[in-house]
Amino acid sequence: YTLDMSILRRSCLFLRRVPMRTLTTALPTVDLRSDTVTKPSRDMLEYALTVDIGDDVYGEDPTVLELQEYMASICGKEAALYVPTGTMANLAAILAHCHGRASEIIVGQQSHICLWEGGNVSEIGSIFCRQVEEDPRNAQFDLQTVRDNTRKDIDDHWPDTKVLCLENTHNMLGGIALSPEYIKEIGTLCHEELDMAVHMDGARLMNALVSQNLDPASVLAAVDSVSICFSKALGAPLGSVL
Repeated sequence: YTLDMSILRRSCLFLRRVPMRTLTTALPTVDLRSDTVTKPSRDMLEYALTVDIGDDVYGEDPTVLELQEYMASICGKEAALYVPTGTMANLAAILAHCHGRASEIIVGQQSHICLWEGGNVSEIGSIFCRQVEEDPRNAQFDLQTVRDNTRKDIDDHWPDTKVLCLENTHNMLGGIALSPEYIKEIGTLCHEELDMAVHMDGARLMNALVSQNLDPASVLAAVDSVSICFSKALGAPLGSVL
């Protein structure tokens, strides 16, 4: 890029003339450290003060029930479960798919489940994580590599590969949104050829849907479970749904 020195000189003169305290109070601050720093809107805060609540242990919180029913409906799934965090949602999904001991999952080397969730599936579920490299250009797995890393219960020395985990959008690879064609292709491979489930870490799925102008159900038809965070770019202070 070519730097226009005249613009730079004018900008420097302006900054020298205006006190820094004036700039910091007059200009809005955009915090780009994380999308988790988004805050509730006024409408969200006012709604929280008046919403109907109940005991969720007994399934009597009408707002939680409505939220779960709504999310299951738009995602095209049988049911949904509201939980505090995305890490908990991913853990619950993987534990649900891996019923027996000596289970294995396939995860991306740069995925959130692999890097940032405390190894919880191994510690809590005795589940082995088979790490597979993603293509840095599109965050996709090579299909033949998935085949080569899938192990079924045909040898006493092997774990049984139960789940393949996708991440959409892919955080550590620059927020790449997986293509719907690839999601369908990987779903077909896992379901029809490899006999295993597909879980999507969709913490930022809504960003992908907006960028691709797609609805949730069409994207999620090929996966068995999905986690979605309400606290990432959606403004809620906490909460995720499985």
